[in-house]
Amino acid sequence: MIIDYLCEQKLKFGNNIDAFDPRIGLLKGGPYNLPDHNSDDFRIINCGLIGSSLSIAKIKIFLEKISLGLKANEKTYGNYGFPGLGKSSPLRCSIKLLKEWEAKIWDDELAKLVKIIDKNDCKDYLIEIIGSNIKKLKNIDPPPEIILISIPHEIIDLFQREDVISDDIKFANRTKPSTVYESEGDIDFHSIVKILGMENDITTQLIKPKTLDFQADEDEVSIAWNFIVSLYYKDKGIPWKFSEFDSNVCYVGISFYRDFSKLDVSLNTSMAQVFLSTGDSYILRGDSFKWDPLKNDMAPRLEKAHATSIINKVLEFYYNLKDNQYPTRLVIYKTSNFIDEEINGFYDNCANLKNIDLITIQRDPKIRLYRQKKYPIMRGTVLFSDDRRYAILYTTGHIPFFKTYPGMRVPKPLEVRKFLGNSDMKVICEEILTLSRLDWNSIKFCQRLPVTISFPQKVGDILAERRASLIQIKAHYRYYM
Repeated sequence: MIIDYLCEQKLKFGNNIDAFDPRIGLLKGGPYNLPDHNSDDFRIINCGLIGSSLSIAKIKIFLEKISLGLKANEKTYGNYGFPGLGKSSPLRCSIKLLKEWEAKIWDDELAKLVKIIDKNDCKDYLIEIIGSNIKKLKNIDPPPEIILISIPHEIIDLFQREDVISDDIKFANRTKPSTVYESEGDIDFHSIVKILGMENDITTQLIKPKTLDFQADEDEVSIAWNFIVSLYYKDKGIPWKFSEFDSNVCYVGISFYRDFSKLDVSLNTSMAQVFLSTGDSYILRGDSFKWDPLKNDMAPRLEKAHATSIINKVLEFYYNLKDNQYPTRLVIYKTSNFIDEEINGFYDNCANLKNIDLITIQRDPKIRLYRQKKYPIMRGTVLFSDDRRYAILYTTGHIPFFKTYPGMRVPKPLEVRKFLGNSDMKVICEEILTLSRLDWNSIKFCQRLPVTISFPQKVGDILAERRASLIQIKAHYRYYM
């Protein structure tokens, strides 16, 4: 086995600035798709508001505070402040609010919710309130581009689970099908909000009370960075881009989710999330199929016909998006091993594309590496097998650029396996490192999992909702964030 170190690649920002850290790049060059600081180009993000009178007021205070900028403190990740918004800001964007873009949850609606005894009736009325307000704002001429939703504490308290203190509203436990049936197929309020947004062709942002009070897990500067980068992407912007990705390569994460719209517990649905060199990603829903974990492996697998079907959807989508051109290379990621039927199905595709890499990424390999230094293993450290088909890759760890390890626990590597393909394993691992830096919900330098694994799992939670099976889902990832 061979140990190697993969060098970090810089990200591309506006004004032809390259940087390792997203914040440095944004502070020096601004977002990628703005020409330069001397240009008149300036992004105004039009936001609608849904909430009670108090929670809407809190959103406005929150937005005003971050618009003025925030200084770094001892808890700030990387020690960079937030520059604020406006034409003088390097971020070259601001948030626009209009009175007509406000939809209030009225006091009598809150009072009615509190009085409803049956939890399903209470849940249905809450979803009705939010859904009707989203539709109301979408039908205004002109409508906002994004809807910010702040749920009052009174509503969160109604749905508190026993012995759990959380801002999350859960209607059922997806690991316990009986609770899902009892809740009529509604599982997670956040996921349902995303579906309601898709129904009305508008992106949404659910803001928790702790975020508005700057009492979330992260410090207030990081909260501001995360919020604005996420909002910028939802407004069809590109915060940053990768320079080393081939524009003719298509990266695909294949995942599965339980179809809770049916009573059959063995029914699963496949999905593919497509990632392009621009940083954009798209969701394609596959076919439903039966997979009984009592008779088969726990992890679902695709039959040949289903594998061909989902990969043809990917290739046809790419073909239409890229002016009638197929990718020259396809990289497919899963968390489970590939079986022969899947492999044969992927290679039997409409583009007759054979340059396909099939990659499995698993979270908990048995092999660990240790470093006899002050800091742990460096991010980018990789252990290759002699045949270059297996690797232990550290996507977190000591980051030389920061001269520190920005983590709380000993970093864990990923296990990477190449089942089939012509690409060198070093190239595969370099791509995984890069794909771990594409999470628009976080300004952090990197995440442990590449987005080809983490994003499809999050999207699957949304598509597992009963209501998702009743609509034509949107392709772009910004609807799911």
